[in-house]
Amino acid sequence: VAVNGFSPIWSPDGQQIVYSSGADVGADNWEIRIVNADGSNDRSLGKDFKLIGLDPPEPGPSGKRFWSDDRRQLLFTVAGVSYGSPGPDLENWWTVPVDGGEPRKLTDLERAFYLQQLELSPDDQSYAFISFWYIDRSLHLWTFAREGGNVTPIDGGVRWYLWLP
Repeated sequence: VAVNGFSPIWSPDGQQIVYSSGADVGADNWEIRIVNADGSNDRSLGKDFKLIGLDPPEPGPSGKRFWSDDRRQLLFTVAGVSYGSPGPDLENWWTVPVDGGEPRKLTDLERAFYLQQLELSPDDQSYAFISFWYIDRSLHLWTFAREGGNVTPIDGGVRWYLWLP
């Protein structure tokens, strides 16, 4: 069982709990863990992540973690090496299978952070999200293929959006 657990979130079916485990703010050794609701089968989904930056303290130990619509993947953000300054890798989306497998980076954003929750398109092919972009210091709407890569900025000055069927 991991120590220093933070910010549990329930699986959509209520059978499992995902939480973050770590100690030092700004450290690269945070871990994402999953455990059955009865406390059994506590295991790591991935470790050695920087889940919280020093300045600003975002995304934080509660992180940005979401279950995929099919409930087989956990989507989460990782703080980059330059978090808190206008460096190249501030925050990016990752995924990991909840039944085992290696974490995989989905986006390769530069100078974007404060990523908001991913929303899957009605055709299940793309994700969309809003984030702050250091380049022009405004919010932008972004999309990318469900499998990752090829992040496309759609528009600037966006505060909300909605996929249409």
